[in-house]
Amino acid sequence: MQIRKLQLLSGAQQARGLAVVIDVFRATSNIVTLLARDAREIKPVATLEEAYALKAAHPDWLLAGERHGLPPEGFDLGNSPFEAEQSACQGKTVVLTTSAGSKGLVAAAEHADEVVAGSFLNARAVADYISARKPETVSLVALGVCAETPSPEDNGAADYIARLLGGEEPDPEEYFAPIRAHPEGRKFLDPNNLNYRAEDIHACLRVNVYDLVPVMRGEVLVRSDLLA
Repeated sequence: MQIRKLQLLSGAQQARGLAVVIDVFRATSNIVTLLARDAREIKPVATLEEAYALKAAHPDWLLAGERHGLPPEGFDLGNSPFEAEQSACQGKTVVLTTSAGSKGLVAAAEHADEVVAGSFLNARAVADYISARKPETVSLVALGVCAETPSPEDNGAADYIARLLGGEEPDPEEYFAPIRAHPEGRKFLDPNNLNYRAEDIHACLRVNVYDLVPVMRGEVLVRSDLLA
């Protein structure tokens, strides 16, 4: 098995084989949480225009996501895993558009044989899924900030998954301490930054909370454990 570590939107476009798209803060953490809350499926889209058009065509679908950290006008949910844990999304299709995660998932799906969403929350489930699938190539795509700038949480989660695949048992705090000290972590803990909430960094920086893998089937993400 060849493991490739890629970054940013350009990395998603280079993904081949089985691609793991990682956006810890917060899209892929949000996706796994929504599916754990029994959302039927998550449809990632790159633009607000696509999201609004889908909502107009399917009024019962939920809109989730963010721009500059906040939910766009008319959205049912933001991009908050903490909020998702308390959401009434059971049985719903959720349309997700974000600054990085949804764009990376759409881009990877155009090139890779299979795409899954990874985070610290489901890292071991992702590693187990990869081991069971036995792909020749694994592309670990750390999307970074707005899919344009590398970030320690996404690179850290990619490394953590790679080490699990190698049979290691890394100490999560090895990753979490530098993440909390980095500006991308500190913004969640800044009481003056109203675009981000402390509850989300606490929700995202947990390991192996969910034993499920969001897998792209067509244009939507569904739970691996519910696939026929």
